[in-house]
Formats: sequence, structure tokens, C-alpha cells
Amino acid sequence: MKLHHFLVVVMMFGVAAYGGAVAHAQGECNVDFTFEERNGLLVVEIESEPAVSGWAVQTALSGFTGESYYRWDGSNSFDTPGNGLLEYKFRINTAGTYRFAWHNRIAAGNSSTDNNDAWLRFPDAANFFGENPSGSLVYPRDNMRGPDGEDLTPYPEGDSDDGWFKLYVNANGLGSWTWDSNTSDFDAHQVYVQFDSPGVYTMQVSARSNGHAIDRMVLFDPGRVTPNDAFNLANAETRCDTPAPEPNTIDVDEDGVITALDAIYVINRLGNNVIIGDNRIADVNNDDIIDDDDANAVIESIGTTLP
Repeated sequence: MKLHHFLVVVMMFGVAAYGGAVAHAQGECNVDFTFEERNGLLVVEIESEPAVSGWAVQTALSGFTGESYYRWDGSNSFDTPGNGLLEYKFRINTAGTYRFAWHNRIAAGNSSTDNNDAWLRFPDAANFFGENPSGSLVYPRDNMRGPDGEDLTPYPEGDSDDGWFKLYVNANGLGSWTWDSNTSDFDAHQVYVQFDSPGVYTMQVSARSNGHAIDRMVLFDPGRVTPNDAFNLANAETRCDTPAPEPNTIDVDEDGVITALDAIYVINRLGNNVIIGDNRIADVNNDDIIDDDDANAVIESIGTTLP
């Protein structure tokens, strides 16, 4: 039996069978997008697109990520979304409904209800809505996402127009950065985006309140990624031109070392009758049984510690 055949199958089955995280295959960038969702998470720095007129590139307030954050220094745009437009192209690899949040703060004044919001839109997603803990749903005005092209309702409390949500932060954003990103005044709804198929999509941000600052933005699948993990500031941007993390293919129980236990997990998964070509895959020493000797042969070949 050839050992390399066994190792190929370890890589195919080892982590997927036992709940470890396997990275999606990295796609190639093209002119249509810069970022991609990986394993249920998309991370985008606001400064990855050049600031247009009205957005000030800032570094004065500590606690931001990346190279800078943007603060809106133009006039208030309460009723006219689209001013100071920033667009971000990204690829969704796995269809689903993702929660959106941005790392933001009130960067002017001392009020928890002023200088605290901006506009957000996903024009080509299947759906874009807010939901509160009781299950109440709201949709942006002029969303045209009903079955016959009509608007889905109800609308949020407060301003909304042309498919845009107003996203605001209150007291938590006064004097500190926060991930609070709600829509619907006096009835906070978290924001979700539904993607019915993998593909390239557009995220649009535009200015609303003078003095509101935005640092980074995330989309995450709540079924695969917890808020704590999504909001971890140590996360790198999920750029499609940055190598994806290598999948954990050998250390099945993720304890930092490769032992016979890891190999036995895989052997138990494969069973002793798996055949590829003329080779029995798990029976490394070809004695017609699969046991610790086979596991130890694997360990001897690949070593006991991760690269």
C-alpha cells in the first residue's frame, strides 16, 4: 500500500469529518471585485476605496483598524442618500443570509443622537432587511423586492429612501468605537443581507450625518460565525488577492500536535475496506488490519508537530 495515497485521503476526510474549519478554495481576483467571503465572513476596511469629497481620512481617534478611518466632514444629508458615495465589490462564495455591521463611532460633538449615522445599500442582493430580537422585520423604502416587484413592507421608523437604510449608533458610539449598527428609530433592528447564489455583489455606503466615523465593515453568516468572531479586530481583510488560510488537514482534534489519535480518527472514518485502485488506503503496512501500527507509520512519515 502506498503511504501517499493514505495522506491524500487524510487531507480529504480528516477535518471535514470531525468539525474542523476548512477554507473555501480561493478564487482569482478580477476587475469586478476586490474582496470575498471566506468561511462565512467578509471583512472590508473603509479606506480600501479612496475617499471621495466630504470624507476625511483620519487617524486621530485610537482603536481603529487598518491604516485609517473615514469621518464625514461634509454637510448633513438627511433626506438624500447617495452623497459621498463609496462602493465596494465583493464575492459571496456561499449563498445565505448574512448579518451586517460596521465599526463606527460618533466623532464630533457630545450628543448620543447626533453625528451618529450613515446610509447603507446592497442594490443587487436578493433581500436587504432589518430584524429585531422579537422577529419583527423592516425593509428599506423603494426596495422593489416583493414577488411582483412591489415593495416589501413594513418600512423602518425614520428616514429611508431608494433602497437605502439609515444605520445609526447611539450612546455606545459616544467616546468609543462600537459595532452597534442599527436601523429603525427607537426600535433597533440589526441589518441582514440575503444572497441567493454565489456571485459578485455591491455594497454602497453614503454620508448622512456630519461627524460620523466608519472604520471597517463586516458581513457574516450567523450560522457559521459568531458575532464575537466576526467583530474580532485582529481579523484581516478578506481580500481575494491575499492567500486564504491553509485548511487544518492533519491535526484533527486541533490540539497543536499531530498524534496517533489524529490518524486513528481518520482511519476510523475510512474503515479498513476502502480501496482506491489496487491499494487499501488505511492499511499502511498491508497486514489486513488497521491499528496503531498503521497510525504510527503515518506519524513517522509526517512528523508530530504542525509546520
